[in-house]
Amino acid sequence: GGPEREMGPERVPYMLPFRTLLDSGATLAFGTDSPVTDIDPIDAVYTAVTRRDADTHEPLGGWLPEERITLAEALRAYTAGSAAAAQREGELGQLAPGMFADIVEWRRSTNGQVSGICAGGELSAPYEPLCEAHRRGAHRHR
Repeated sequence: GGPEREMGPERVPYMLPFRTLLDSGATLAFGTDSPVTDIDPIDAVYTAVTRRDADTHEPLGGWLPEERITLAEALRAYTAGSAAAAQREGELGQLAPGMFADIVEWRRSTNGQVSGICAGGELSAPYEPLCEAHRRGAHRHR
């Protein structure tokens, strides 16, 4: 499974060296390849953290396990890293006063299922406290 399936085993040692890049001081900027792949980033986050294929969960120990990154590092790559790559880090990429923000909450107890979404200050999933920052005006949204 995983990269061997797509690129062949001889290329695997050179694929997605996330830990090496972070340790060298690089900023990771993640995004989906939609419509080529699913727009939902959860599978890519899983793969970055576990180094396992999201569909098959193989290989058991992960391919190039020394290149694993933490969940926080993967989420940072999707948020702050992507904002930096787009040269918009002054307005996107973190939850802070004056920054644009849509918020999605995942709770560990829901096994990765979204438990709340707040976009543009409007609650679209049944978790009321999630939009409190928007209601107080702490975060802006266009």
